[in-house]
Amino acid sequence: MFSAYCGYLLITRKFLKGLKLSIYNNTLQIIGFGALGYHYKFVSGFFGGLTLDLTEDTIIVMGFDFSRISLAFDSSSELIFISINIFAILVLGFIDKMKEKIEFKIKTQF
Repeated sequence: MFSAYCGYLLITRKFLKGLKLSIYNNTLQIIGFGALGYHYKFVSGFFGGLTLDLTEDTIIVMGFDFSRISLAFDSSSELIFISINIFAILVLGFIDKMKEKIEFKIKTQF
């Protein structure tokens, strides 16, 4: 829902607010982790990245995934992992460049 709201702001030409919230949205997607029964992974749109699985052995996996949120507190899961969403990092860079261009245009208009 938050991602859709960010898109709505951009469609309705509220560019700075939409891009600012999109930065927050993508930042939350960069890192996922799990250990000791707790885990967090948030993907809004597309995940393309690396996961380091340390559950039984050290395994590095490149994976792809679609929208999901996975949150667990004190679960019986013994998963130990860290994931990095490379796609979210790339999108974050693009959003930041767009935000800078728009801020520059606003400053030079006045």
